[in-house]
Amino acid sequence: MINLFLIGSAFLGLIVGSFLNVVVLRFGTGLPVSKGRSRCFSCNQTLSWYELIPLFSYVFQMGRCRHCESKISIQYPLVEVLTAGLFVVSSFWIVESGFSSIQGVVTSLLLYIMISIYIVIIAYDMRHKMIPDLFSYSVAFIALLFIFMTSPVSLMSHIISGICAFLFFFVFWFLSKGKWMGLGDGKLALSLGFLLGPTSSIPALLIAFWSGAIVTLLVLIYEKVLSKDIGINMKSEIPFAPFIIFGLLITFFLHINMGTLSLWFTL
Repeated sequence: MINLFLIGSAFLGLIVGSFLNVVVLRFGTGLPVSKGRSRCFSCNQTLSWYELIPLFSYVFQMGRCRHCESKISIQYPLVEVLTAGLFVVSSFWIVESGFSSIQGVVTSLLLYIMISIYIVIIAYDMRHKMIPDLFSYSVAFIALLFIFMTSPVSLMSHIISGICAFLFFFVFWFLSKGKWMGLGDGKLALSLGFLLGPTSSIPALLIAFWSGAIVTLLVLIYEKVLSKDIGINMKSEIPFAPFIIFGLLITFFLHINMGTLSLWFTL
């Protein structure tokens, strides 16, 4: 029964991931997100239903448009696979948490929605180097609902944690006049604090900064050693939202807190 639930979550994730790609590509363009047929961006050909099957269409078409042979963005399968994977992890977390049937359904729905918005934020920030307020505030509100459903007693401490997480990024943004950190990262951090609370927010932020520094350093080394210019240098604007969300999800699903962090430093 559990295996079927996880498999179903994976297929649901692929379908949702396909829709999230539409959101990322159409948001802010004036095009309706939920209406209109999908088209190839190169030849403007309307795509058939069998060209829109999540992941499988990309694989069977070998990453190219069936009409004009132009390359299909790797974003499509990556978002779909990431969504499917995180839906499975979320479902497993819910099963392990042992929530009652009704609470489990509501919790699952809220968690799936949060995951979906986080994936949209990652893809959108990487494409446009900005985070729309609608996404940040929506996921922050849903994070509060999630805590209200799962741990209402600690709701106030989670609210305070979210405010502190925002202020942390606000200080960076204010002192650097936006050069070190964007204010959008602070708005995103609201949901981090709301969801994780005071004991897990600090480890999540540390993981975010560590992973961001490591990835940036590796990219710079890659450019230097292989002499391949991929447009990143010490003055480049690096999207930080993916690292914030990475730290948040790792901390949330692995139950990392300050106690866990102290053990890391004593090993």
